[in-house]
Amino acid sequence: MKIAKVLVPVLFWVGLAIIVVGVIMGLIADASYLGSNPFSPQSLALIFGQVASPIWEGLALIAGSVIIGRLYGAS
Repeated sequence: MKIAKVLVPVLFWVGLAIIVVGVIMGLIADASYLGSNPFSPQSLALIFGQVASPIWEGLALIAGSVIIGRLYGAS
Protein backbone atom coordinates (compact mmCIF):
# COMPACT_ATOMS: atom_id res chain seq x y z
CA MET A 1 0.00 0.00 0.00
CA LYS A 2 3.03 2.25 0.10
CA ILE A 3 2.77 2.67 -3.68
CA ALA A 4 -0.78 4.02 -3.36
CA LYS A 5 0.36 6.56 -0.77
CA VAL A 6 2.91 7.94 -3.23
CA LEU A 7 0.71 7.54 -6.31
CA VAL A 8 -2.25 9.63 -5.10
CA PRO A 9 -0.50 13.04 -4.91
CA VAL A 10 1.43 12.35 -8.11
CA LEU A 11 -1.75 11.58 -10.05
CA PHE A 12 -3.49 14.63 -8.62
CA TRP A 13 -0.71 17.08 -9.49
CA VAL A 14 -0.10 15.57 -12.93
CA GLY A 15 -3.82 15.85 -13.68
CA LEU A 16 -3.86 19.46 -12.55
CA ALA A 17 -0.76 20.23 -14.63
CA ILE A 18 -2.32 18.63 -17.72
CA ILE A 19 -5.41 20.79 -17.32
CA VAL A 20 -3.49 24.04 -16.85
CA VAL A 21 -0.86 23.44 -19.53
CA GLY A 22 -3.40 22.00 -21.98
CA VAL A 23 -5.70 25.00 -21.69
CA ILE A 24 -2.81 27.46 -22.07
CA MET A 25 -1.34 25.60 -25.04
CA GLY A 26 -4.75 25.33 -26.70
CA LEU A 27 -5.29 29.07 -26.39
CA ILE A 28 -1.79 29.85 -27.63
CA ALA A 29 -2.23 27.54 -30.62
CA ASP A 30 -5.40 29.36 -31.65
CA ALA A 31 -4.37 32.90 -30.71
CA SER A 32 -4.04 34.20 -34.27
CA TYR A 33 -7.49 32.95 -35.29
CA LEU A 34 -9.06 34.13 -32.06
CA GLY A 35 -7.61 37.60 -32.59
CA SER A 36 -9.27 37.98 -35.96
CA ASN A 37 -12.66 36.39 -35.08
CA PRO A 38 -13.03 36.44 -31.28
CA PHE A 39 -16.68 35.39 -30.86
CA SER A 40 -17.56 33.54 -34.04
CA PRO A 41 -18.96 30.00 -33.81
CA GLN A 42 -15.85 28.67 -35.56
CA SER A 43 -13.51 30.20 -32.98
CA LEU A 44 -15.57 28.81 -30.11
CA ALA A 45 -15.55 25.35 -31.71
CA LEU A 46 -11.80 25.65 -32.24
CA ILE A 47 -11.24 26.56 -28.60
CA PHE A 48 -13.46 23.69 -27.45
CA GLY A 49 -11.63 21.24 -29.70
CA GLN A 50 -8.22 22.31 -28.42
CA VAL A 51 -9.11 22.60 -24.75
CA ALA A 52 -11.64 19.83 -24.09
CA SER A 53 -9.25 16.89 -24.39
CA PRO A 54 -6.69 18.08 -21.81
CA ILE A 55 -9.49 19.00 -19.41
CA TRP A 56 -11.03 15.52 -19.61
CA GLU A 57 -7.63 13.83 -19.31
CA GLY A 58 -6.74 15.92 -16.27
CA LEU A 59 -10.09 15.30 -14.64
CA ALA A 60 -9.71 11.56 -15.24
CA LEU A 61 -6.35 11.56 -13.46
CA ILE A 62 -7.70 13.62 -10.57
CA ALA A 63 -10.70 11.30 -10.26
CA GLY A 64 -8.37 8.31 -10.32
CA SER A 65 -6.29 9.81 -7.54
CA VAL A 66 -9.43 10.42 -5.45
CA ILE A 67 -10.64 6.84 -6.00
CA ILE A 68 -7.24 5.34 -5.15
CA GLY A 69 -7.01 7.59 -2.12
CA ARG A 70 -10.39 6.48 -0.84
CA LEU A 71 -9.60 2.82 -1.45
CA TYR A 72 -6.28 3.21 0.34
CA GLY A 73 -7.91 5.05 3.23
CA ALA A 74 -10.60 2.37 3.61
CA SER A 75 -8.10 -0.48 3.92
